[in-house]
Amino acid sequence: MTDAALQPTEGSNLYYALWGVEDAVRKSCLARLSLGRALDDALLDVTSPEVAHQKLHWWHEELDRLHDGRARHPETLACADLANDEAARDAALNVLGAAADERYRPPKTKHELDSCIARGSHGLMALVLSGLETRPVQALDAAVAPLAEGLALHYRLARLPHLMSAGQAVFAADLYAQHGIEASTLVRTDDDKAHAASQALITDAIANARSKLVTGIGQTNELWPRGHVARPVLVLAHLRLRQLDAWTKRRTLLSREYFTLPPLAKLWTAWRHR
Repeated sequence: MTDAALQPTEGSNLYYALWGVEDAVRKSCLARLSLGRALDDALLDVTSPEVAHQKLHWWHEELDRLHDGRARHPETLACADLANDEAARDAALNVLGAAADERYRPPKTKHELDSCIARGSHGLMALVLSGLETRPVQALDAAVAPLAEGLALHYRLARLPHLMSAGQAVFAADLYAQHGIEASTLVRTDDDKAHAASQALITDAIANARSKLVTGIGQTNELWPRGHVARPVLVLAHLRLRQLDAWTKRRTLLSREYFTLPPLAKLWTAWRHR
């Protein structure tokens, strides 16, 4: 395995979620997460349909090479142990496919967006769990699905300015219409009405992510009791949930500002739920 895998910053939520995990398992989990994020971002910096097609085709070929044990990209090289795992290739293709669909066929409805998020987040969670549980990739347990989706929704909110600057709609067209605004309105600072509408939309999005996480935590708490190898995912969910609550309390307008919990609060939350 190469050193290309994601390295969490000390004091970050991911750092505390993986606190105490055996080094080899931690490295495997992070390599899979890093690959998933690379696939999710593969088309973010692309504006030309022709270049997008070429890049998408290259990643399809690279996932085939990973499956055949001939990976080239640092992120796939770091996951070389996924070679010959059909379910792993399918999960990775789902992450890539969901990102491509959202990028070039922006969802008009919340249902369409939810389908994209479910497809990509389920694929990523399946990859990560195989790393934590040191086993081949398996289809995601239905009980884990809301947790995967809630974590994905949090991740999108945390990266809102970056996604918007790359031209991503982030939210479905019907949600913008419901609040009477457009994507460009989310970054405006010169209009009180636009500010209020943006705040309301983001508050709704935070509530949606929170609902998914609460459901997912409730369904996996017994599935992954204390000491279970997959428990770090549940710890991360608790950390993300606390972050969502902090954003709600502070009315953080995530399109223009950001707030993260202090390391001591993260440490305490991780210790309580590990």
